[in-house]
Amino acid sequence: MEMKFFIFLLFGGFMVTTLTQRQQTQFNSEYRKDLPQNFSLGSHSAEVTPVQLEEAESIPDLQTTYMLTEKNSEFGFNLYRKIANLHEDNVFFSPNSISTTFAMLSLGAKGETRNNILQGLNIVNFANSSNKYQLHRLFQWLHSNITSNKDLLISQGNSLFIQNDLELKQTFINDLSHFYNADITPVNFQDTVNTKDIINQYIRNRTSGKINELLDSVDAGARLMFINYNLFKGKWKSPFDPNLTVDGIFYVNAYTRVKVPMMYKEGSFLLTYDNNHSCTVLKLPYKGSASMLVVMPTDAGYQLLEDELSAELIGQWIEALRVKRIDLYFPRFKLDKSYKMEKKLRQLGMTRPFTNSADLSGISSSYLLKISEVIHKAVINVDEKGTEAAAVTGTFALPYSLPPVIKIDHPFLFMIHEDITKTLLFIGRVKDPTKL
Repeated sequence: MEMKFFIFLLFGGFMVTTLTQRQQTQFNSEYRKDLPQNFSLGSHSAEVTPVQLEEAESIPDLQTTYMLTEKNSEFGFNLYRKIANLHEDNVFFSPNSISTTFAMLSLGAKGETRNNILQGLNIVNFANSSNKYQLHRLFQWLHSNITSNKDLLISQGNSLFIQNDLELKQTFINDLSHFYNADITPVNFQDTVNTKDIINQYIRNRTSGKINELLDSVDAGARLMFINYNLFKGKWKSPFDPNLTVDGIFYVNAYTRVKVPMMYKEGSFLLTYDNNHSCTVLKLPYKGSASMLVVMPTDAGYQLLEDELSAELIGQWIEALRVKRIDLYFPRFKLDKSYKMEKKLRQLGMTRPFTNSADLSGISSSYLLKISEVIHKAVINVDEKGTEAAAVTGTFALPYSLPPVIKIDHPFLFMIHEDITKTLLFIGRVKDPTKL
């Protein structure tokens, strides 16, 4: 039976290993010795302190929320440039997934390690608040509001897999469960094959089989693995008619052309043209409060455009959008991308968590810990029905000067936003729509 949605699936995760093996301490909780490997400590296992409850239940003001989503967007654009510089083909990932995962980690980070994580995420200003839980309360509020959209299916979840002889600090368990509703599952990382199967099966279950494997292998020295997953299903507000889809030419570069199914729709669209960056900007809304922003340079110079991406520029484009009736040709495409993020995050200044000077003592005092690996996987399928998965000066040309036919037929960038919270969910580049 044909899917009625486009699906985004993405996963961000990282492994935490020991710096130096300490003699294992005697644990206060005798039950942990006998925990089965499929045992899960979820949100029901931890008590919530009155302070946390009071902070979590207060609603953050929109200005502060938008400050966080803008900072998250800037982090996304900075990380996008690091990925794009190392990968010349298609690009696709979720800044929201990665920032959420590291926000969880920061609950157990201390001193300079915590500051370094938040600096890398571009949200260090939130660490200076007199309310130490403000940042996590904001992430909690965003997650709650994004996933409550009745016209979209946006499912998010967080998990922590821990070595079965590792004793977590109760405060960390409480905070992780309360603010991020995270499952905590003991495994034996030394049994690498079985642990890999447990984690991959968890992912299959959480995504109804859409993703079969996140991990090819498991580090036997790992002690913890954080995972954040997202499932996005969106229907176009105005779908394309599949009967009108025809084969068309997509110009990968000056020398390469590929044949691709081109969806077609005649109708009214929000678009503009940016003279400064020589690009067409098109907004494709989903049912509910989400949309895809498509940005296509007039030539193959997408690299120059990538260097200029910023939350301010995106805001200018959105403000300049106007309604125009056009004939739109838009390619069907699927992307399936996996990245190891350590090098890219180090380039953004997040270095300390990966070194022997890391202080993650807020997680556990059983071991000295550091991050050993950061893994991110994202999948998108776009078809006729929807989607599964310095100040710039100058003037914008009004969309009425655009030609009556718009063909997205050479490399373009795209972003998926949740419009109410202004959260950047996904960002990508389609250089060749015939390749994953």
